[in-house]
Amino acid sequence: MRNYSKVLILSFILVVLASGCTKTKEEHTLDSDIEVSAGKENADNGVKSTRNVIEETSITNDTAIQQTEEPTTAYIATKEDASQSPLNGIGTIGSISEDEVKIEMSEGAYQTFVIRGKVKKIVEKYKVGTKVSFRYKYLEGSAAMQIISISKKS
Repeated sequence: MRNYSKVLILSFILVVLASGCTKTKEEHTLDSDIEVSAGKENADNGVKSTRNVIEETSITNDTAIQQTEEPTTAYIATKEDASQSPLNGIGTIGSISEDEVKIEMSEGAYQTFVIRGKVKKIVEKYKVGTKVSFRYKYLEGSAAMQIISISKKS
């Protein structure tokens, strides 16, 4: 019986020591530059609790991931959008590229439009800073809008 209790005591000690050596999920090293000063200080020795610091860092990392993973999707025009009547716009030409023109709208925001055919030839004659009035429509299956007529604004 005596040997049996010694074995139980030694087994218990080994289990306690072994459980202190294993890493828990919260104790894994984090690949992050986030500094955290969380945790409770032990009144006796001033040491912060590692578990509290790691849990706080994990929460901070999860929050950062959630904030950066929000999808930003552009509106894609449907067939119904493309068949609607053209819209009117007024603005100033900000830049001209091969198939696009960027216009500073009257509200102050810049909008990029597709230009093709006759409109493209007209826009190529304009300079950056030219005030224009134009009509545009949505392009089916695209996030872009196309200018269908344009003229200098007097």
